[in-house]
Amino acid sequence: MEIVEEAWEKSTYGESTPITDVIKSTDTSRNPIAGGEYWYSIALKAKEGYVFSDNVTFICEGITYTAQTANTSVSDNGKTFTAWEFLLPVIVSDGADDTVIKDVEVIGATLSYNEGDTPKATAMTKDIGANYEIAYESWAETEQYAFWYSNEDYYPEHFGGRFTSFEEGKSYRYSILLKVKNGRTFAATDSGLTVTVNGWTVEQQNISVNPDGQSVHVTGIATITPTKPVEPKEIEVIEINNATITFKDGDKPVFTGNVPDNKDYAFRCEWWSLDSDTGLVSTEPEWGSEIYKNKITTFEAGKTYHYGVYVTAYYGNFSPDARLKINGQYVNYKRVGDDDNMQTMWLETDLTMTPFDSSHTHSYGADWKSDSDNHWHECSCGSIADKAAHDMETKNAKDATATEKGYTGDKVCKVCGYTVKGKEIPVSGTTKPTNPTKPDGNTDVTSPKTGDNSNLALWFAVLFISCGGVIGVTVYSRRRKLNKR
Repeated sequence: MEIVEEAWEKSTYGESTPITDVIKSTDTSRNPIAGGEYWYSIALKAKEGYVFSDNVTFICEGITYTAQTANTSVSDNGKTFTAWEFLLPVIVSDGADDTVIKDVEVIGATLSYNEGDTPKATAMTKDIGANYEIAYESWAETEQYAFWYSNEDYYPEHFGGRFTSFEEGKSYRYSILLKVKNGRTFAATDSGLTVTVNGWTVEQQNISVNPDGQSVHVTGIATITPTKPVEPKEIEVIEINNATITFKDGDKPVFTGNVPDNKDYAFRCEWWSLDSDTGLVSTEPEWGSEIYKNKITTFEAGKTYHYGVYVTAYYGNFSPDARLKINGQYVNYKRVGDDDNMQTMWLETDLTMTPFDSSHTHSYGADWKSDSDNHWHECSCGSIADKAAHDMETKNAKDATATEKGYTGDKVCKVCGYTVKGKEIPVSGTTKPTNPTKPDGNTDVTSPKTGDNSNLALWFAVLFISCGGVIGVTVYSRRRKLNKR
């Protein structure tokens, strides 16, 4: 056999404007396109009297290839054999020295810790085939000269300043050491070396290249002050808004529910069910198709359908007594599945829907329905009209006094009468007694004057009666004490 042709064909994969290029050994010699990815191919012709087998095996640069491990074809009644894309592609250099590393990219570094956490070595090179590697990751405690290295070889001999876990309130700095391999060297910072860690470009003054270009020490990546982990609060209220919960006969199910922004839980799906075998989950057919054997395709008048939701917590747990609010109204529910898993809630609500006939005419009536935020008129079919926020005023407020309790007043909606009861205000204190005034010469009650005996007998009589009263009380008290003995 003989080589008929060799070729290098440029790949156009991923190019917004594909540029094709094929360089064949039978063409005039020319250079490939700089930066292009080229794949090798070869065509062989069998000598007279020979043909290639459909399962031909061939050897290239000491490696054996078969029709199962390479792209091959046999043509011209077995006379021509072609193999392509069995060697790794070659990326054409732009002519610069590719032994010098100018771009370093590190990913996966753990840069956030809580008090008590142990440092972890998680950083890696973004390019698995990079010509450099991470020699160590390090954390330095800035006040007491304590260090942690991911590589034991870098601790100084007899060094006692190690730490094994982060402490609350202390400050720690992160750094890494990178080393070249495969005969490469790092470019100097003034020759264009850039280092990126977790997507953030390190400032040049924090990149220190060893004079021989064999290693780079990178600092200034992160400084942290660990704190105690915050225990997430239990989720007390699960809120679903904009759910479509009324349909007429013949309507197809639509699912529009969502949760408010910045909640600690996610709305995974909602569903309608007629019975244990009949229902429809909002995520079907991608997920949940196996839950109901019979699918609700359209709602039927006269049948009662039940609404359910599935939510999961991002952080922490749902409270065992969590309340469920749908479209602004609290509804009751029962949990489906594992009651002990407080991060996942499958909730079958008591919210039901019976589709009304398409000829149904809404009648909202005059009575208001309300929740803690809004009031509205509601048709017997569940349709809502005139929904608005409460317009509250305060009634029956009363200030507290020194002797009487007060009342903050009830908050009452001017439109629907929805009432939020007030609270009692305790008495403000006790009445302070007034100081008695001393009698002076102008008082109406006068003492008898010296030498005037006209009222003396009366004064003695009054005094005697007063003293007698005191004596009588004293005797009575003594008798009571004696009687107790």
